[in-house]
Parts: sequence; structure tokens; C-alpha cells
Amino acid sequence: MCIPNLLTSAAGAVILVIKKREVEKKQKYQDLAADLTKTYPGFKVVVTPIVLGDLGTIGDLKKHLNTGRIMNAQQINKFVQREVLCSAIHIIRRHLMAE
Repeated sequence: MCIPNLLTSAAGAVILVIKKREVEKKQKYQDLAADLTKTYPGFKVVVTPIVLGDLGTIGDLKKHLNTGRIMNAQQINKFVQREVLCSAIHIIRRHLMAE
């Protein structure tokens, strides 16, 4: 198997995992959305799953940016990616200090 094919299949696997997590999150929060809709009948409640990968990759946040559902989504995107990467660096540092 050549390197480009390996990278393509790895990227495809990551996309499948992110899609699966988005479906799980939507299902998980549907009851909360229903309760909020009953509590606040004048408002529309939309479940917007945001899935973070271990390297700061984000699922379909760009799709939600275009719908206007998330305010300041670009700042949120930058902040979340930075936090994920900082957490990964912190874990690596703790591991290296333990050796």
C-alpha cells in the first residue's frame, strides 16, 4: 500500500468516527432539547453536536457556521482547538516527567 492511499484511508476513518460521535451526541441531547422546548415554548431548540478530535479537529462546525446557529463560531473554533492541543501537550509533559 502506498503512502497516499494509507493517508486517505486514515483520514476516511477519522471522518467516520467523527460522524458516529455526532450522531451519538445528537441522540444523547434530544431529550434535553425536548424538555427545553416544553419549558420555553416560544423558542426553537436545535441540537448542534460539536465533536473534537485528539489533534483539535472539529466535525461539522463549518457547516453550522454557515447556518448562523453558532455566534462567534470562528473564535470558538480557535479557542477549542487551542485548548485541545494544550491538553495534549500537558499530557505529554506529564508522561515525560514521570520517566
